[in-house]
Amino acid sequence: MNPMNSSTSTPASYSLSLSTYALTIIAAIGVVLVVWMFVSPELSLFVFPVIIFTSVAGFIVLIRTLALGRDIAITMLFSLLVVAIDFTLQETFTTGASKINTEIAVKAFLYGTVFLLGLIHGVKRGLTLPVFPVLLVYSIIALASVSYTPLVHLAISSGLALLGIFLSAAVLSDWTPDRIHRLWTWLFVALFILALGSIIEFAIWRESAIAHGIAGTGRLRGLTGHPNSLGPLMGIGIIVGIFLWRTGLTRSWKWTLVIGMAIMCIDLVLTDSRTAQLSLISGLILLAVVHRPFWTWFFLVMLTILAWVLLSGIIDTLLAWTAVGYARSGGAHEVYTFTGRTDIWAFCWEKWQEAPWFGFGIGSPRVVIPAGWANFWGQSVGTAHNLLLESLLSLGLIGTGLLLIAVGWLAIGLGKLIVERRYLDHPDRLLVQFASVMLLFIFMDGLMEKSFSGTVHPNVLMLAIVMGIYASVNKRYLQAVVAKKNTDVDRGRIAS
Repeated sequence: MNPMNSSTSTPASYSLSLSTYALTIIAAIGVVLVVWMFVSPELSLFVFPVIIFTSVAGFIVLIRTLALGRDIAITMLFSLLVVAIDFTLQETFTTGASKINTEIAVKAFLYGTVFLLGLIHGVKRGLTLPVFPVLLVYSIIALASVSYTPLVHLAISSGLALLGIFLSAAVLSDWTPDRIHRLWTWLFVALFILALGSIIEFAIWRESAIAHGIAGTGRLRGLTGHPNSLGPLMGIGIIVGIFLWRTGLTRSWKWTLVIGMAIMCIDLVLTDSRTAQLSLISGLILLAVVHRPFWTWFFLVMLTILAWVLLSGIIDTLLAWTAVGYARSGGAHEVYTFTGRTDIWAFCWEKWQEAPWFGFGIGSPRVVIPAGWANFWGQSVGTAHNLLLESLLSLGLIGTGLLLIAVGWLAIGLGKLIVERRYLDHPDRLLVQFASVMLLFIFMDGLMEKSFSGTVHPNVLMLAIVMGIYASVNKRYLQAVVAKKNTDVDRGRIAS
């Protein structure tokens, strides 16, 4: 059984190695240099060689850390990836450009690193664990789509990243709740720095911090460069913060979490990312349902009332009321078309049927949609704004089927652990609860965004972490079930 109990759900203290300090310092220097180069391009001749030197030094230290198999390698790399994956220095999307710039090169370096990490430590585990083999095949198909996708460099980097992320996450299956808790902690710290930096930017350089030319001009885009990137990350950070708050024992640490979550909430509101907000609310409802029986009945009653309202013929009135306070334009049309997404969905559905089995290749929506669809003002988008359609366009029925099988399998597995929680220690129960909340969050986000389908996205990383947590807890659950059966058999023998 788990060595932790309900009274000691905080991980034991640990010492940081020299490699950890070195990686932290090198990563910080690298971020500062990259931002500096873009802010002051005239200094590129000086800054770029320093970036190269820093990258090589970091790579050497990281290789040493990976070779030793330290937990901190995965922890730090995942924490960096969750912030860097959706980072963009350009507000407009790329419609098929294949030019390699510094931003792409840095991400490719990170993707190559996570692939190396997964290759060294995750292959044996990933091939023997539930769910993982399915997504490993999905990643291989994504990588193979380089043969027909219009964005070759994106398919290569994304395919390697997907494969590396899922292989690396397989290592979590051997982790104790202590070690997983440490990963959550680092993720929260990374997202807290992102949230704090974004709000400081908004306060000091407001014109730089807000979006221009995107639906809902004036929304906070922060350090990520896009409101719809920053919003979901803040939702993830709040969920992680709630988990850490429930496991933290020191008052100072809880106050730190509260302050961090408050700043994330402010950022989330300023992004006006309604998908992220509704996804967070859905996750919190699920948390309340699995944590307290009273809330289960409460939300069942509320759903019954909502069903009656929808069937009573007053839906148009409700849409009008909703539009006044929720739609950016103030019109009901924006509500029931999901800010014009229904037109995009109709085009994507028809376009997918031209390549139904394998799609147009990973990253292809960035080219396929702008080439065939534009709104009344001639504007287009680079994503299907829907998990299912993004996946169908990218990898067709074959890839999408594998993705849905893996996610469905994972959801059923987590549901089983929630029902059978009597076999789990308190820390594992918390892990299962919040893994379920995180899975619901990224799925709900996928109703209006691409989420964990197609190219690499922060939600892909969260899906991988949820898979690793499930594999870890499920191992201890199976051990507990076997131990219980053996105990019952022994008691039966004694009684007879």
